[in-house]
Amino acid sequence: MRVRDAWYVGLIDRQTPGPRDDTIPLFAHGEAFAAAVSDLATRCEPLRLEVVAAIDGLGFAFGAANACRVGCGLILLRKAGKLPVPALRESFTTTRLIRRPRAARGWGRSRRAGARR
Repeated sequence: MRVRDAWYVGLIDRQTPGPRDDTIPLFAHGEAFAAAVSDLATRCEPLRLEVVAAIDGLGFAFGAANACRVGCGLILLRKAGKLPVPALRESFTTTRLIRRPRAARGWGRSRRAGARR
């Protein structure tokens, strides 16, 4: 089944001003949110994730729930200037799935501690 055909997608309010849809009804409906997370986790199972990287807003909600469900770590990514402390910074121009071989670990340590890029 495609996600757009799932019953819970109908809870998303698409009649909002501006470029974004209102997903609050989906999160407020426990069964719907659980079904959405279950569908996401099912799609992620074959990837054998070690970590989920979640980007602001919806990414935090779904990323945290998915990481919990799959049983892996979670990295929260913020937009530039949103953190109150110094942080590593990375620029990108496209969105893509990045698969790193297990031998390339080291992203979790600070670069000062000898982490690989």
